Amino acid sequence: DVKAIKSAVVPRDSSQASSPAVQRYVDTRVETLSAEVRDLRDEQGQQKWDELNTALAERSFQRTISLARDLEQWLDEQGDKVSVNTKGQALLTLADVAVIRHSGFPYGNRTDTSDAWRLLKKAESAFAHSLTDEDAQRMLCVRAKLLYLDGKHEDASALLKDASAPRILALRIAFLLDQERWGDASDLAEQQDLPDKKWADDAIVASIRTDHHGRADRLLKWSTSQEPTVKKACVVAFVRTSFSKITGDGSSAFLMRMDAATRQQLLNLQEMLGEAFAAPLRDAPKSGVEAEALELVILIGHVLRDRDACQNAADRLAKWKPAYPELGRAVLRVDVAPIDGLADRYLEENPGAFTFQLLAAMLLIEVEHDASRAMSLLRPLLAQKEDDDQREEIGKSVVIAGQYCDEPLAKEALADLESAFGADHRFPAMLRAMILAKKSSFLDAEAELARVEDEKDYLWLQLSAGIAMQREHWSAAAEAYGKFGELVGRAHAFQNEAYAWHQADDDGKELAALEKAIKLAPDSNSTVRNLAAAYHRVDRYG
Repeated sequence: DVKAIKSAVVPRDSSQASSPAVQRYVDTRVETLSAEVRDLRDEQGQQKWDELNTALAERSFQRTISLARDLEQWLDEQGDKVSVNTKGQALLTLADVAVIRHSGFPYGNRTDTSDAWRLLKKAESAFAHSLTDEDAQRMLCVRAKLLYLDGKHEDASALLKDASAPRILALRIAFLLDQERWGDASDLAEQQDLPDKKWADDAIVASIRTDHHGRADRLLKWSTSQEPTVKKACVVAFVRTSFSKITGDGSSAFLMRMDAATRQQLLNLQEMLGEAFAAPLRDAPKSGVEAEALELVILIGHVLRDRDACQNAADRLAKWKPAYPELGRAVLRVDVAPIDGLADRYLEENPGAFTFQLLAAMLLIEVEHDASRAMSLLRPLLAQKEDDDQREEIGKSVVIAGQYCDEPLAKEALADLESAFGADHRFPAMLRAMILAKKSSFLDAEAELARVEDEKDYLWLQLSAGIAMQREHWSAAAEAYGKFGELVGRAHAFQNEAYAWHQADDDGKELAALEKAIKLAPDSNSTVRNLAAAYHRVDRYG
């Protein structure tokens, strides 16, 4: 660029070019035009940086990562033509995005921080001779995040010490939340003179977790005077944490004991979301925060058994990319209608992401009835994964898929399970039981299940109930379905329990099972009819 500028300002008559006056003129014009070019490049960089930071604030992470790739490419091409400040700020932001990309959320879920460290070192090099206080804070925060991700929690916290600048304080609170030190996080936020948009939503989470509802209410009220993104983030934090506190683990036991006061609390949360997110509930989410709100509408609708609310939110949320995991879970719970191509979307939009691979497999099994394709996803995963919890999830899914596969494929999957867990593990035993039951070898199947009996394992209960039902051992089937229903909170489990008790001529227990089913599926016509018939048989007409 400098060469081009010189050629533009040097006089056409080369005989004049060597004079001192002309040379001074040329040097001055080169400096001026170079500064103008740098200003133009800085303006372009600032625009890209602003877009990226807006996407980050809105939690639109796919857009964030896409914009980060664009910014890094631009830096590779133009980095030597921009100011130190622009280049350094851009590199720090890219390092921040790399932290998000490699950590999951909130922090510490993965350990590959190499790309983020690379970008941080480039930023440090760019800022070697010019560093503002704000840039120093940002650099400190990125380094602390990376140390935290690398498992050096004490080093990360020590790096931030007692600093109270909003950016640093936000990270200190985030670390405390990740360690479930709710009280410390809430107290740290409360000690500040004023809330700040960088940490207010996390402070709400900490306050509700520690039952400091007054603190949470004050923060929520403060957010109403802030920019829309901050207000929405605070509402989402308030609703999500309140919902979690109210419902606990969301088990069927909670669903069936929910009283009127608890129901009203959930209705209040539903109303709060409706007021704060009216536009996305009418049309579609335009940011990650709005998508999170729709996800919460589905979760609350599930507990309230409000299928209309679930379906409306799901229809809107399905327009957001990447597809949220709660969509698939809602389909599997039968809270919403099947969504065309959702399994394929999960695989295409989130390549290699375990949660989405597993959800895609379950959708293929339960919704698309393509157990063979599900097996083609699950079996390689089983061989690859070393994380014990993930392998457990995969193993369970392989057993479920095995119910719907032909015998040769089921036996191949059985060999995989035996290799991964050992022949005596419950997963191979359950799949062997299924293969035997399909051949009507019920005694051998029951023997396999008896060897790994575990009434806290919903899959074991489901298989035991199914085999007992096939053998017309009605009481055993009913008891197993009842325990299965208590674990998973699904109406169909209690409906099956009621059917088995009906076959066993036990009207009282049939009625009790149907009353549980109707609480979970109040709009089920078949359950209403069966319940009415059961009341008739025991002469209960009131």
